[in-house]
Amino acid sequence: MRKLTLLIIISSLLLGCASLTKFKESPSINLVNLNLLESTLFEQRYQLKFRVQNPNPESMPITGMHFALEINGKKFMTGLSNHETSIPAYSDAVIEATGTTTLFGIARQIQDLQNKKGATLAYRLSGKLSVQNQVFAIPFDIGGAFSPE
Repeated sequence: MRKLTLLIIISSLLLGCASLTKFKESPSINLVNLNLLESTLFEQRYQLKFRVQNPNPESMPITGMHFALEINGKKFMTGLSNHETSIPAYSDAVIEATGTTTLFGIARQIQDLQNKKGATLAYRLSGKLSVQNQVFAIPFDIGGAFSPE
């Protein structure tokens, strides 16, 4: 009897965990714009715009996000957004965020660029999207490379 009860409890927990997210596909996220908002000696603040595509058959009510941007494997910027939007099924929307860099982060990147003239720049954007009525945030991790020339 104890084994049957334990089996029922474990089954219920597993079914509960499976229903914590209703989205079968992760959204795709692309950086579409970056503007300098303000700059001081030790900190620079940027406005970023991300296009978020929802490949699911139900709308995705985004309540916020946080992210980190790395360039050539080094942390460059972190940011947040409390921009709320609902992305309809099989559609996309732009989410605005604010990112911050430091003097040291920029100095590191300039030094790397001087040491690697003509080299390809690798980037990695990672973070999480918070979705209304969902226990766990949806992680994202995209990357690529481009040549500055």
